[in-house]
Amino acid sequence: MNPELKNNLSNSHYWFRALYVFIFVFTSEVAAMLLLFVAIGQIVFTLISGEPNRRLTAFGSSLAAYLFAIFNFVCCKTESKPFPFADWPEADTNDNVTVIKDAQ
Repeated sequence: MNPELKNNLSNSHYWFRALYVFIFVFTSEVAAMLLLFVAIGQIVFTLISGEPNRRLTAFGSSLAAYLFAIFNFVCCKTESKPFPFADWPEADTNDNVTVIKDAQ
């Protein structure tokens, strides 16, 4: 057997990383379902009030940043583990919310 392969297979760092990847993939599925509920909530708020709910917008933004952090870790772009091993991502403070109005 190739010594490098043998070394890689016996390295606990890779096995723990694989375990974290599976945990974060599961977590991303739960977060994606939560994002779906946020989207449905925004649709309802927009239909009722005519504009999106700012709190849901901020939460959706931070949830999207969390999913992005998970994807970066899972795809080996970074070694930094996302929440709960790091702080929860801040919401994008860009206040530009585009409301789609029906053109008549």
